[in-house]
Amino acid sequence: MSGDRDRVIMAEMIARCWQDAAFAEEFSKDPVTKLKEAGMQIPASKKVKVFRSDSQVTYMGLSHTMTHSDYEQFAKTQFDALLPLPEGREIRLIQSTPDYMPIVIPAPPKSFEAGSLSDAELASVAGGGGYLVEAVNVATTANAVAEANGAAVQNVAGATEAVAAAVIAVVLI
Repeated sequence: MSGDRDRVIMAEMIARCWQDAAFAEEFSKDPVTKLKEAGMQIPASKKVKVFRSDSQVTYMGLSHTMTHSDYEQFAKTQFDALLPLPEGREIRLIQSTPDYMPIVIPAPPKSFEAGSLSDAELASVAGGGGYLVEAVNVATTANAVAEANGAAVQNVAGATEAVAAAVIAVVLI
C-alpha cells in the first residue's frame, strides 16, 4: 500500500466492513476486486488476504520492511496495552512480503466517545507495526461508526482522539 489515497481507500473498506456484515464477507472473499473498484491499484502479482479480528483473536500486521528497532517499538506500544491476555484470547502476527499484502480488519471498538477508549482498544485500532491499515482507518471509522450509531455530531472529539492515535502509529512505518 502506498500513498495517502490508498490509505484512505483502505480506511473506507475497513469502516464499511464494520458497518455492513455482507460487505465484510464480500471483501474477505475478494479483496482485490473491492479495492480496485474503489480505485486502488493492485499489481496482478500481489496476493491479498483479509484477516478479521474478533472477540477471540486479534490479528496484527507486521511489515516486511520493519527493522529490529521497529519490532521493539511495536512490542512496547502494542503488547503492553494488550497483555496479559484473558483466557481464551489470542494474538496472531501476520507479516507482509513484497508480493503478499495481508489486510487486518480490527474488531470494531465498542465506542468512539471522547476519552472512552482504553489503551487496549486504542492499540487494537491504531495497529502500527508498519501497517497503516488499522491506523489510518481510525479517522474514517470514527465518523462511520458514529453515523452507524446515529451520533455523528457528538463524536467530533472522539474522531480527534482517534486521529492522534493514527499519527502515533504512522511513526512506526
